[in-house]
Amino acid sequence: MTDIGDKKPDTLARAYLAILAADEDGPSRTLSQLLPGDSIDLMLGPSTPRDSPPTVRADLALAAVLVARAIESVDDLTRKLRRESPVVTIQVPSVELVHLVADVMEKCAFGPQANVMKPSEFFEQSRAVLLVAREGSDKRDSPEHGNGMVAKAVHVEAPIVGIATSPALHLPRDLVRISEWNLVLPRVDRSALNVAIEAVAGAPPTAKIDDATIGACDLADVALSIRRALSPNGCVEALNKLVSDKHSYSTTGPVLQELWGFGAAKRWGLQLAAELNEYRAGRITWSQVGSKAVLWVGPPGVGKTALAHAVARTAKLPIVATSVAAWNQERYMSGSLRAMADSFSQAKRFAPLPALLFIDEIDGIGDRSTMKGDYKEIWVQLVNFLLTNISSIQGCPVVLIAASNRPEAIDPAIRRAGRLDRTIAIEKPSVEDLRMIFRFYLKDALPHADLLPVAIAGCGGTGADVESWTRRARARARRANRDMLVQDLLEEIRDGQPSLPLKLRRAVALHESGHLVVGLALRIFDPRSLTIADDGGQASAAVSIENIQTETDIENMMTMLMAGRAAEEEFLTAAGATGGAGGHSDSDLAKATRAASAIELRLGFGSLGPMYFDDRAAELMMCEKAVLAAVRSRLERCRDRARRLVVLNRDIVELVAGRLEELGHLDRREIERLTNGVSFVLE
Repeated sequence: MTDIGDKKPDTLARAYLAILAADEDGPSRTLSQLLPGDSIDLMLGPSTPRDSPPTVRADLALAAVLVARAIESVDDLTRKLRRESPVVTIQVPSVELVHLVADVMEKCAFGPQANVMKPSEFFEQSRAVLLVAREGSDKRDSPEHGNGMVAKAVHVEAPIVGIATSPALHLPRDLVRISEWNLVLPRVDRSALNVAIEAVAGAPPTAKIDDATIGACDLADVALSIRRALSPNGCVEALNKLVSDKHSYSTTGPVLQELWGFGAAKRWGLQLAAELNEYRAGRITWSQVGSKAVLWVGPPGVGKTALAHAVARTAKLPIVATSVAAWNQERYMSGSLRAMADSFSQAKRFAPLPALLFIDEIDGIGDRSTMKGDYKEIWVQLVNFLLTNISSIQGCPVVLIAASNRPEAIDPAIRRAGRLDRTIAIEKPSVEDLRMIFRFYLKDALPHADLLPVAIAGCGGTGADVESWTRRARARARRANRDMLVQDLLEEIRDGQPSLPLKLRRAVALHESGHLVVGLALRIFDPRSLTIADDGGQASAAVSIENIQTETDIENMMTMLMAGRAAEEEFLTAAGATGGAGGHSDSDLAKATRAASAIELRLGFGSLGPMYFDDRAAELMMCEKAVLAAVRSRLERCRDRARRLVVLNRDIVELVAGRLEELGHLDRREIERLTNGVSFVLE
């Protein structure tokens, strides 16, 4: 990192620090004792006494250095603030700096005779100053509030200073309109920290502050580590250690190349890492980096948080990880808004280096269109403030990843173009992925074991489940004072539940084979795998959107869904067929029934003609005998067709079922081997 401020004399900053030290030491040490005379030149001269160490707090000292540098960047502004009536805005990088900067300005910038007042208390008097400091956490922190006081201050020719993270969004509109100087607080560099250490510890340090510390430290780190009780070099050591312990840079754990089961989300992360290498090398600009904001959706436990940290490690990004739940831990809404703003400020603080901001449970912020009740105004304000903060990082080198278990609960404005404009689903891992995830967590244990039975037993589990099963299996082996066995893993996965009985295993194999063969015969999907798990079967396939558009396409899908039970009835007789096709809302029968209902009541293909019924109306219409009869007739027609297709393709159904029953799992390659060259028979 380039330290442009290493050689700065910081004359004004040292004068400000002397004033603040006098204020801390009490009223007995007046400004005239520290800086005798009325001339501004004396304040800028070498008149700061050294008779006692300053006692100014470290975070306030750092704020004073940054404020002084911002003011010094404008010729003659130091004098104008004390002698004239300038109008100035100061943009600060984080909410935590707003009131520290205001404190510095009030005590140091306007001279000892100034009467510095807030908008709520402003009235005309000698050397009146209007100081407006807004965090953006109050509904009154908006351009519409405070304009009357600005007009009053202009009338009496008072200096006016506004301080905010986003002046245009949070300061009075008229203050921004008439501002003569729009200052931006400079970034913290090594020299600014060194001056702050000197102000607290009495001398500048000779030890070097780490580059990573400069980018990652915040005001709390500065206040906690730079202390009068420590030597200057001790302050540096404490600051370096405190920041490194925050793990802003995630250095432990897997990188993306070591992870399995994340599909498109993993590919997105690898592409991002490659583009960031190009950005750092100067071959592309930040605007040329492709997708920089993404929403990951998936069930709990699939590893969205772990994946975000893996992206950070792979792309060599510092990560700021937070959640809506963490923001809402604050007692009042102002605290929640402040916590939200702080998360975005932390990510932006690393600039010009890129950083990653990860927001978990983003659905917890709500959807404005569904908000009701007494607290609607509060939640609407939270959503609006989130939108403002997301917009604030556009153009900044910040990668934004949000995660959700309920994407339907997210406000559409959050997901529009320019914000979280890409959504990637993270599904539960396949059996093949589970096998590799087990291998990762096992590390050197069971190096030659066949982990396929373990992965099959864990079918439906997540990466978090695998970590838990593996940890408990190690503990089981340790308690038995022996090496871990595959059986330890199986025992932990099954947790006392028996494996699938042989009789049911045959039925499940036939069921899944029926789905596969009819789906291939009708050409409606691309098969991925078939599995017999301890709690039933699972067929995985990719369905193209082009295959579910017409009424015929939808009935083909319904026929495939009915083919599982049809295969059981063909080979085991109707009396031997199981209830596995139904029983829950995600079952074959449930999906087929929903499809048949949609044809009748939503898609305009049914006996009622081109009509659409919303959820409530559709629920009522399903009680109508005519509608119920139409749905039933369509389901029965698809069931009969599924039976015919199973009979016509009996040999291949039996071949696939036998192999599945034997192995317990068929991957894409084995399915292709069994079905390659087969001529499926249609009606």
